[in-house]
Amino acid sequence: MVATLLVLLHFGSFPWLDHPLATDVRCFLYYAARTAQGAWPHLDFFENKTPLAFFVGAGLDRLGSLLGVEGFYAVRLGYLGLAALNAWLAYRIHSRLWQSRVAGLLGLAPYLAVPILGGLPAIGNVPKLLMAVCASGAALMAARRSWCWVGVLGGLAILDWQVGGLVVIAGCVA
Repeated sequence: MVATLLVLLHFGSFPWLDHPLATDVRCFLYYAARTAQGAWPHLDFFENKTPLAFFVGAGLDRLGSLLGVEGFYAVRLGYLGLAALNAWLAYRIHSRLWQSRVAGLLGLAPYLAVPILGGLPAIGNVPKLLMAVCASGAALMAARRSWCWVGVLGGLAILDWQVGGLVVIAGCVA
């Protein structure tokens, strides 16, 4: 409960409504909007990045349209939610690893102390965030011996960032 409250307070404090567009996140927002309109990465437009952030951004854009929220803001809120999910998963991993909720909170502390981990998702769909969520999820699934989910999450991790291949390797080792 404390971890959930800390995560919600932390990630709810980022200025998603008026955060300026910066870094290459603006490109990911543009390609997510194009994908939401029906374009396909590497077929209708060229981008040398892995495509999962485009597809998830496009899904959030469309979900926003259905809910009457501008797609741009829906992507920002969705990615802040994913960043919060990853922080909560970090808490769960440390709690399980050390069999202590206090250790879980200590594992969560560095995640909440680095502002860029919420600042970039407040701009839009950030690559590498989904890879981190998939890696955290795969670690918890490996602890439960849910090998099919470890494989699915590893495959998705690769589609967000090539380093996600390490999730697959870790799953095989586990």
